[in-house]
Amino acid sequence: MVIKYEFMFDQSHIIESMSRYRSQLSGSKFRSAFKVIYAILSLCTIAFGAISHDPFFIVFGVIVLLLLIFSRKILNIILLYRSKKSPFINNIATIAISEKGVECIDKISTTYLKWEAITKITHFPDGLLIFRGPNVFNWCPNNTLKEGNIEMALEFAKDNSIEIKHS
Repeated sequence: MVIKYEFMFDQSHIIESMSRYRSQLSGSKFRSAFKVIYAILSLCTIAFGAISHDPFFIVFGVIVLLLLIFSRKILNIILLYRSKKSPFINNIATIAISEKGVECIDKISTTYLKWEAITKITHFPDGLLIFRGPNVFNWCPNNTLKEGNIEMALEFAKDNSIEIKHS
């Protein structure tokens, strides 16, 4: 049995993939806590600048606060700019999961990975994030599933001793 996902590898897919990747990283709660602390410190800097009538502290505090607020948007803009150079952008991609491994096919390449090359699968309610090492991954959203079912893909992973994490 083969489980097939077919999707357009476009900028929205890349943004969604990175969003899923970031959400499952360990320490994301600590980063959120640090953002809150930095926001409080920025507000204190702005308040100090207002009390002391020093525009430098006000401008500095506002810039840091804006960077914190729009950090995700800034990262996405950088990601979109970088993705424009990819030869894979705007191609239809197919990911086929079978008992032998994972095959990634598009119009310019075909990659076959045995299960030994897969390090982890994170199961989200609306898709799978398949890892090939700590930073290389593929996002397979459920709405692009063409053949098979997710339970079968997870069963293949279990049979091959792949770590499965549920988010």
